Amino acid sequence: MAISTNGTVIARLAGGLYNTVMSNATYLEVAAQDPSTLANTLYTRDFAKSTDLAVATTLVANLGLSTVAGLDNWVAAQLTAAGSAKGAKIVSMLNDFAGMAADATYGAAATAFNTKVDAALAASQKTGSVESKFEAAGTVASTAATFTLTANTDSGAAFTGGAGDDTFNATVATLGALDSIDGGAGANTLNITDSVSIATQPATVANIQTLIAKSTAGSVGAVASDATVATKQQVVYTFTSTQGTSVGAGPVKVSFGGGSQTIANSTIGNAVTIQAIVDSLNALAGATVATTAAGSGDTTGSITITAATAGVALPTIKFENGSMTAQGSTTATANSSIDVTPATSYSFPITVMSNQVAAAAVAASTFTVPTGVTTATISAATSAGVASAATAATTVTGTAVTLSGGVSQTVTASDSVKATGSTGAVFR
Repeated sequence: MAISTNGTVIARLAGGLYNTVMSNATYLEVAAQDPSTLANTLYTRDFAKSTDLAVATTLVANLGLSTVAGLDNWVAAQLTAAGSAKGAKIVSMLNDFAGMAADATYGAAATAFNTKVDAALAASQKTGSVESKFEAAGTVASTAATFTLTANTDSGAAFTGGAGDDTFNATVATLGALDSIDGGAGANTLNITDSVSIATQPATVANIQTLIAKSTAGSVGAVASDATVATKQQVVYTFTSTQGTSVGAGPVKVSFGGGSQTIANSTIGNAVTIQAIVDSLNALAGATVATTAAGSGDTTGSITITAATAGVALPTIKFENGSMTAQGSTTATANSSIDVTPATSYSFPITVMSNQVAAAAVAASTFTVPTGVTTATISAATSAGVASAATAATTVTGTAVTLSGGVSQTVTASDSVKATGSTGAVFR
């Protein structure tokens, strides 16, 4: 409670009796006057035709005490007993009320009253201020804010909303497991919009009432049928010869990842055979990754190299003709075709016939609506797999849709629907 200066007491009177924050002009006019004398004068002018009960009811309402049974009658009795000093009695009761912050019954209301009085007095003392309502004294206008998540960790005060209805905007690239967003007060929204699939909602989320997740070209979550098995990368090299007799003059250097072997000339046409290259590749890989249909003595043909592990790309593979050392090495790698003609009459042509890129497994995933969300709208160009919060009215649109949870469910699907855990579901 502030010191009961003239200004403070008069601010109490203006708020309690008139529900008013005085303008600066009014405050300057009355600030030096005795509060009790001023109150008697004002009461005579403004409330002479009002009953004591009517004034008491107004006073009790302005103090936020209308729910206290019989209080208006008690205040009216005090005014009646005060006779011609009713204004002074109101000043006395307001001062007493301001000192009741610790009271079990009136403490909360008294604390709120004192806070408003402090704010009202500060406003009235500001040069040029205008009159306003006491009930709104000290209230900060709610301002809606927009937060845009980044590819870095987004958390703390920079990603905490205020009293307004705030919006948080994110994409798959900017919403991560280390992000922590808090909407604060107000009715807040998290928007996740992208053209790629939105597998999950990984961030820590608090005080978000509305969730919107939209993939314009992919899925949101994924139903089980959309899961794919990892594949092994496979590259096929075809070795030919301009002379039609050999792969190339040796030695030939074969590299697989970080290792390499040099194959000397064979006794067959002074050339390196296809099988020799296959053996070298497998030795370097430590596993059977290379195969060929060529015969043991063939110097032309194809080699198929398959990654040992599904979903893991092959390492760099090179074939270098030793005869080219003086002129600079030329190599054949994935998606390339070379024809190396050394100083001798031998040639070393290699063509990549096919290169199947490694594909990692894509597991079925579920997009989880955070606890506390009351409205969730999920839209996918393909499938949607959603587990909703128990509090959320959930709308999901997609091809094949799997949805669990939610206080209600509305599903629009062009393929299949599997919905569990809610009553009153609507399917289209």
